[in-house]
Formats: sequence, structure tokens, C-alpha cells
Amino acid sequence: MKISEINKIGKELELFEIIDCIGKGFPVFLPKGEIIIRKIQNEVEDKLLLNNFKPVKTPCLSNADIYKIEDRFISQKDRLFRVENNSEEKLYLKPYLSPFHCCIYKQNQYSYKNLPVKFFETSEVFRNEKDIKGIIKSRQFTVTECSMFVNPAEIINSLNEIISIQKEIIDKLGLQIKYEVENWDNTKKEEYIGTIDEWNIAVDNMRKSLIQNNLNFTENNKAPMYGPMIKLFYNDNYFAKIQIDFEITHRFDIKFHNKDNQEEYPKYIQSTIVGSYENLIGILIDKYNENLPKWLKT
Repeated sequence: MKISEINKIGKELELFEIIDCIGKGFPVFLPKGEIIIRKIQNEVEDKLLLNNFKPVKTPCLSNADIYKIEDRFISQKDRLFRVENNSEEKLYLKPYLSPFHCCIYKQNQYSYKNLPVKFFETSEVFRNEKDIKGIIKSRQFTVTECSMFVNPAEIINSLNEIISIQKEIIDKLGLQIKYEVENWDNTKKEEYIGTIDEWNIAVDNMRKSLIQNNLNFTENNKAPMYGPMIKLFYNDNYFAKIQIDFEITHRFDIKFHNKDNQEEYPKYIQSTIVGSYENLIGILIDKYNENLPKWLKT
């Protein structure tokens, strides 16, 4: 279904509006649409709570320093919304949640007995996207993002857990999802963070976890420089992801004490359970047209 048709049906069903005076890329959910979003969000959050993920809440606005610690400020700057203010501080609306969750982790000391440490947060995020596509791709959108700080020896258990939670939600929504493992391009090894062993182990664990969950997948060599990823697609529409980041725990100097009482960096797994809720509404319209699943109807 064309994006223009999705936006038209969403308006006809009184789910959302794109209002000119509010601006392109800032969809407004009407009562029927907001109720659907809340039902899906509650389903997602209930599953995460049952799996011992801890809810957190971080501000939508922060100092630029948090992105400088992460060392992605320059590469992300064009996508960030700067907020004008009367002080000399450079304040930006947050484009994603992972650095905030790293800051929360760092407020405590953890041992291997505490791991995995698992946070989740449902929040609006803001990106200065140029290619606006109505409800499918907007400048403000809402995600339930999960952060898992994992003992390196237990990566596959954590991957299995998050894939299983995603799969339960996907099955309840009745969607057919394609999985893609993004590995590195080994002809450009110098551009990537992490060792060959780290990449091989992480990607192998991703493969094993998908196989153990009876999921078919394809592979490519398009991973970002900081770690491999599992991408989920509905048709050709990006749906959600599971990312292993080799860099961020080092940047924020995040550690735990292992069995030998030595400090060690945990592995960081970041995921979005259903991607953005705005995009998900578009996917559901594409899948069901006007006949949404009964449990979502108001």
C-alpha cells in the first residue's frame, strides 16, 4: 500500500492527523489512535515487566555533552534538534535513549551476580529527518527501547529473551516479519569497532538465537561500525532492531566485577520491541486496512 493511502485511511479512521500549522513530521494522534497505541504499549510493557526489565524515565532535553561522551555528536549533529535558550548551554532534544540508560547504569556498582541489568523506557524521541513520510517516517516518534547490560558469556540468553518477547508481540499483532543479520564488511575491518573475535562471537550468537526461535533470516555486510544488528522488516518497511554495541560501554566507562573480582566491560544490547508506534500504526493499516485486530478496536 502506498504511503499516501496509509495516511488517507488513518485520517478516515480518525486515528491520526497531519496538521499543517503544527508542521510536517509531527503527527497528531486522535483519541481512537491514541487508545490503540496505549493498548499495544501496555502489552509491550507488561511483557517486559514479567521478564524483570526495570522501567526508567529520562528527560527529552539534555546537554550536548552526553552525545560527545558517546562520540557520535559530530556524526549525528545534523539530525539533532537544538533548543534555543538564554544560557550558554547547548541543549538538544534526544534522538534515542541508549546514552541516557548508560548514565543510569553508571550510578551503581554491579557484580556478575547482578547481570544482566535490564532497563526499558517508553519515550518520544526527535530526529531532524529530511525525508518525511507521514505516519511512516516522522520527526517526533515514540519507542519502547530496551537496554541490556550483559555478562559477555551470556549474550545468547539475552538475545533469546528479547527475540522471544518481540515474537510474542508480533504474533499477537498477526504480522509476518523478515529478519536480517547485519555483519561487518570484512574488506573494511579498519572502519569497525571491536575485535574479529567479538564480531564473530556476537554474530554467531545472533544466528543461533534466531535458529533456536525457529526464525528464518538473511545476512548482509551492512552493520554500523560499532556492532552487529538484527533488523526486522514488514515487507520492505523497517520494523525494529536488536543491536549489540561494542563501543558505548567503553565510552561511558561502564564496568562490572567478574567472578575474580576484576573489573570488566559488559556487553550492551539495545532493542526496540516494535520500533516506533507511529510506524507500527502505518504497518497495521497496510496489513489490515480498516479491519484492525479485535483486541485493538476501541
